[in-house]
Amino acid sequence: MRALGVSLVLGSLLTLSRAAPLYPINNNNNNNNNNNNNGSLSRSSGLCEYERDRRPPAAGSFRPRCDAYGNFLPQQCWAPSGYCWCVNTLTGEDVPHSSRPMGGGAPSDCGDEFYCPDRWSLFGHHCFVFIDSRKTWTEAEGYCLFEDANLAAAHGPEENRFLQALTRGDSHEFPVSWIGGYDAIHMNNWMWTDGSRFDYENWAVDYEPRRAQSCLKMNYGYQKKWINSHCNGSLPFICAKMVDLHLA
Repeated sequence: MRALGVSLVLGSLLTLSRAAPLYPINNNNNNNNNNNNNGSLSRSSGLCEYERDRRPPAAGSFRPRCDAYGNFLPQQCWAPSGYCWCVNTLTGEDVPHSSRPMGGGAPSDCGDEFYCPDRWSLFGHHCFVFIDSRKTWTEAEGYCLFEDANLAAAHGPEENRFLQALTRGDSHEFPVSWIGGYDAIHMNNWMWTDGSRFDYENWAVDYEPRRAQSCLKMNYGYQKKWINSHCNGSLPFICAKMVDLHLA
């Protein structure tokens, strides 16, 4: 059913993009990315890195330790408490009964149970990856489908900020990027390509439903909001898929 729905969406958008002239996207923030147009470079920052950013260094405060992909290290320690313990490397949740005194031997069973694939980062129950390669909205969704994913959906302000952090990477820019919202079937009836509910909005003040602007992009304007756009503009994008709990 999901495959059928996505096929109908892509078909509708392909029809729209072929019927309409090619409209340029006015996006000054993307000028610095022109050298990456032909690549498939990705940036990632896992939930651990996101949590560290939310907790500035302060005396006596706990900040999680992260691996190179921004996920949690399986063993966490906090000197003021005098203890180390095991955590889920994706969510950071404590493994029950794993706490041990520091210096008294490493906590047992601190294995890496679950992972997102390489280059992907976890938030909630989904893995995300930012693709720093410009594609039309339809091409971007097709790229994500090839990875058994969809263009990303955001269901709240925290998840939206996480997506923004992915697009920023190690830079200070937030490039305008495609995510998975579309209203190609009924104007102003927005949906996500993964079939989830469109239960959160972050529209710019100048958002206005338009029949030929059926695709959603984020990081628009100085407030980095959402805006509808012509689907045949070329932008970087974010893919998302459910965590595979069978990965080891």
